[in-house]
Amino acid sequence: MAIEILNLTKRKIDASHVERIAEAALGQTKGEGEISLSVVFVGEKRMRDLNREYHGKDAATDVLSFSSSKNFPSGQINGKFIGEVFVCPSVINHNSSKLGISSSREFAHVIIHGVLHLLGYEHESSEKKHEEMHSLEEEIMSRLKV
Repeated sequence: MAIEILNLTKRKIDASHVERIAEAALGQTKGEGEISLSVVFVGEKRMRDLNREYHGKDAATDVLSFSSSKNFPSGQINGKFIGEVFVCPSVINHNSSKLGISSSREFAHVIIHGVLHLLGYEHESSEKKHEEMHSLEEEIMSRLKV
């Protein structure tokens, strides 16, 4: 597995922690060989711009995933490139306060959620798929002890 991490914010990001979280989510793949992805940390303005351009929503969000099949520009890293996960730490902090959970737990959840989307999991088409994805996220977070 190859995970490229790019921090475009002023916040300190622990790259080894991000890699550990992403690798745990990538553990859901079966026999796909070497896989690579990028995790990009951005501010609210950039996240809002991405969300508006690609999803038609004029608001910053915590995470967006862009699979390589969407022709989204990406860096060159080794392995089968599956896409990019964009993460907005300030939205994560806001959401964790609102939900009454730790920001570290929400941080892990958001990265796992984004990586699972790159692996083909989705939650918007049915309640069953939503429950399956949520259950898998909780299982991964439990293994990570977050």
